[in-house]
Amino acid sequence: MRRSNEIFVERIVDDLRAFSGELLETGLARAGRIEAGAPRAQGMRAELGGAHALASLVPGLLAELATRDDPTRVEEHEAFTPLRAALSRRPCDWARVGGSVLPKRWSRLVPVPEPDVAALRWLIHQLRDRATKLEVARERVAKQVADAHIARSGASRFAKSDELALDLLRARLDEAALVLVRAEDLVRRHAGRNLQPSASPPSPYPGTPAWSSLRRQALFWSSPSSFLPGYVRSLLHDAVAAADVPYLYQRWCGVKLLQALDARGFETKSDPVGALFLAGRVPLERGHTTIELWIEPRLSRYRDNPTGFHCVRGKDVTPDFLFVTPGPYGRDAFVLDATRATERSALEAKDRYLALIAANTPGFTAGVPVIRHPVRAWACAPIAAQHCTLFRADGKTGCIPMHPVDWSPKPLEAWIGDIVKYAIAWAKR
Repeated sequence: MRRSNEIFVERIVDDLRAFSGELLETGLARAGRIEAGAPRAQGMRAELGGAHALASLVPGLLAELATRDDPTRVEEHEAFTPLRAALSRRPCDWARVGGSVLPKRWSRLVPVPEPDVAALRWLIHQLRDRATKLEVARERVAKQVADAHIARSGASRFAKSDELALDLLRARLDEAALVLVRAEDLVRRHAGRNLQPSASPPSPYPGTPAWSSLRRQALFWSSPSSFLPGYVRSLLHDAVAAADVPYLYQRWCGVKLLQALDARGFETKSDPVGALFLAGRVPLERGHTTIELWIEPRLSRYRDNPTGFHCVRGKDVTPDFLFVTPGPYGRDAFVLDATRATERSALEAKDRYLALIAANTPGFTAGVPVIRHPVRAWACAPIAAQHCTLFRADGKTGCIPMHPVDWSPKPLEAWIGDIVKYAIAWAKR
């Protein structure tokens, strides 16, 4: 059983990593426990972890670094014996004794000890490299956070919690950038002069514990994919780590949805990684037809939501995926919720979105305005099957089998095909 769970996670991780390594990160989900020594996946939190891990090593690296005497730099020290010393040129170091002038202090030139400059130059290069990658992550996350704020905004305590978490992500990246700057300043003060970074490691390489740890970090950042099995094992380490798997499965389903739409000729008009990672909107176009895929949108009671939909009970509701298409009276919606549960009762419960969600603009029946609910509200779950399951004869609810190990694209393609036909039928020419 454990081996089958491990294969389940491995397939998800492989597919997500092929799409974007960032999707293996925690995002706003609760972080699972990572076993000691298991490196994190590539992405925002990896850059955060790498920056802090490197900066925390710097004091130990400087303390363990051997020094050597620099013959070109000397300091003059007072000596009270002539041993390995020379006569001083300062008048105060001489005294008159009887009729003679005799030295009372001598001058000794001592070479200034200098740290291993090659090692420090390589260390500065490592700090600069981490800072450059962190800055890329900062710019990317700033846009992702802005988009996620739009999708997740609301008045409930969950919305406020998400808003604080999003702001904290950006603040932590800013803090990590300052940590790297301070670490480089510490290295330069230790060197006592300005040093240019070097991409070449020192030879001979210092064999102390801190410098050995630095070399392992540098090896990981140069080839992180070789360490990926440790990340997969960490997800199955215990019950705490397993709590992360549902979020990875949801993102995996999102990737498969986008790939199915791509196969139908729909072009993504923005980077979907941020939306899959934190939430947001992914616009897709094919000719005159536009479909919006909203990932984890928070629909509140207020009718100013950019999706064009709101909730009719409670403070808000957050489906995993909301497809917004053209319809006869404006924007129509198709809801899909990803779940690892396979019990029929849990899957049938997704039909609640049919009653919980309504369009901001009404439809009309016999000239009378009526509330417009989603066209469909379905579930997708890791079930090994070759066809979708209907829970109602009219097809408004059902389940798409999406099993990472026993993967068959046909059920999803059929479901996406219905959305595409609907959108094309009502698209404005």
